[in-house]
Amino acid sequence: MDFGDDGKDAYVRTSAIAGGAALAIGDEVEYEVEEGERRPKAKNARKL
Repeated sequence: MDFGDDGKDAYVRTSAIAGGAALAIGDEVEYEVEEGERRPKAKNARKL
């Protein structure tokens, strides 16, 4: 999952995806980012 224009990645847990949808490479998503213990992580992810 691409994290904005700076090219950094954000970790996405399945539980962070609305409705429990699965993501595939290339899927477009909308999400918020919060700091995780080791790296940024996505929350409130939604497949577009």
